Amino acid sequence: MASSMTEDPLRMLFVLPPSSEHGEPVLPSHHPIMTASLAAVARKEGAQVNVIDAALLGLSPKELSKKIKMWRPDWIGFLPYEYRREFSEQSSSLTVAELRSLGWNGEAGLLNSALNALPPRRAVEKKAFDFACFGDSEPAVAAFARRCEEPSAGVIWQRRGYLEENPEQPEVEWEDLPTPAWDLFKWRSYQPTAHRYRRLPTLPVFASRSCPYGCDFCPQSLFNPSHKHQTRSVEAILRELKELIDWYGIRDVEFYDPTFGVRRSQALELCQRLIEKNWDLTWSAYTRCDLVDEELIQNMKAAGCHTLLFGVESGDEEVLERTGKELRHADIEKAFNLCKKHGLRTIASFILGLPKESEESLQKTLDLAKKIDPTYAQFHLARAFFEHEEWKEHGTVAEHWEVTSASVNGQAYCPTGLTERQLQRWLIRSYVGFYIRPQKLISLMKTLHSTEDILRVFRGVRQVSNHLSPLILNSKSRV
Repeated sequence: MASSMTEDPLRMLFVLPPSSEHGEPVLPSHHPIMTASLAAVARKEGAQVNVIDAALLGLSPKELSKKIKMWRPDWIGFLPYEYRREFSEQSSSLTVAELRSLGWNGEAGLLNSALNALPPRRAVEKKAFDFACFGDSEPAVAAFARRCEEPSAGVIWQRRGYLEENPEQPEVEWEDLPTPAWDLFKWRSYQPTAHRYRRLPTLPVFASRSCPYGCDFCPQSLFNPSHKHQTRSVEAILRELKELIDWYGIRDVEFYDPTFGVRRSQALELCQRLIEKNWDLTWSAYTRCDLVDEELIQNMKAAGCHTLLFGVESGDEEVLERTGKELRHADIEKAFNLCKKHGLRTIASFILGLPKESEESLQKTLDLAKKIDPTYAQFHLARAFFEHEEWKEHGTVAEHWEVTSASVNGQAYCPTGLTERQLQRWLIRSYVGFYIRPQKLISLMKTLHSTEDILRVFRGVRQVSNHLSPLILNSKSRV
């Protein structure tokens, strides 16, 4: 552990861990905004900061430990749970064990761990890690950088020969947060899925955190309880956008909020200010079908929004109702019709294989996708991120953790009455059934207005192919 007597700045390393113990390379489709934010906080507090994305580099725990030791950090924070990149904690613990065997004696732990999760706690108790931070970790990172002697909110650690814990939930002062430290990353190496951006370069921004809705398939509630939903001031958002334009030359922004526009007044104010600024900036966001109306969509379009992603999830109302999403199909159809009316592109996201799913309900999902006819549709297999008794009542949760090219990782789930092979076939069938239609192919051709559009579509085809190819090969091998 680094000595608290030294006056030298703490050398703090933030690590996105290997995808597995073997270190297969993963090309993430989302920028690591949480890691970049934490690194910026540490740097603001005067620490010397570095980052390593082991999954992007394809490093194994052994290879990663050698790379870490070369930089000689005093402190390491691992982030198995980055935004839309949920990995098992095993590769992080293997890396720490390897570092210890090489003689490194710094302090290492887990950041942004799920609230009340037992595995991080047990790992600290068994001294596999020196600390674990639960929930938003910006306050904890700032405290570590200042060499605080008492654990900050949401931290459990091994110090002075015994376990100490501060059980309070961390509170983030959003107005004080610096712009994420993208300069520490090869940030152009991250490739967002082609339907989520219009122009490059692009980077993400948070206008809010947490989500006040309780959908039981979403990992957001693991790290931010619904009552902790926070929005940033419009001034803070504009300041960060201007810095991204000036420092990185971005032309497109993706709002990573779990649900953009929860506070309608804030969303409208942001749109109006963006219209006034008249920056050369386009953007996209994720939201709910029952949050948008004609006035909001008109303002979003005028402010540079080109695409909205809606979580539709299922075409079967019984399956959808059980998730706690509280969304009606009438609201879904209304939202997509409004977006078409005002020229906003749409992405409909569906989850296949939720509890109570059947082949009939899977067909209803594909039928709904064709009916609402979004510009793009994305289909994912259900994944369990945590212990969920009701899911187990309606199916089987696999013991192993799966990492996919679609950035939907977790424990594979199979509802009663269906097999893994059937779900994989339905995933392929859904993509083929939605996209390989004459009217859909013609409508997609009409979205191509530039060379950049054509290149983006080719990237999208490649990304979908990478997602489906292993499933197609697996299906053929079983025939």
